[in-house]
Amino acid sequence: MKKIICMSVITCLVMVLTAGCGGIKYCKVEGCPSEVLMDEKYCAEHKCDNFSCGNRATVSFGYCEECLEAAND
Repeated sequence: MKKIICMSVITCLVMVLTAGCGGIKYCKVEGCPSEVLMDEKYCAEHKCDNFSCGNRATVSFGYCEECLEAAND
């Protein structure tokens, strides 16, 4: 019985630690309640459509300023 209790406690601790105790991070866009993607500043809606671009999209589901400037050159 003690083994079952110990294994249950260890399992719970592992689940808590792997779930990320740092709390939920939200999108940096003002008024956006969406959670961010892993290690990102913006949620999927406000992230640039270009995967190599880490900036915020100029509009929802759009491209970042950097990409638009490059396209216009």
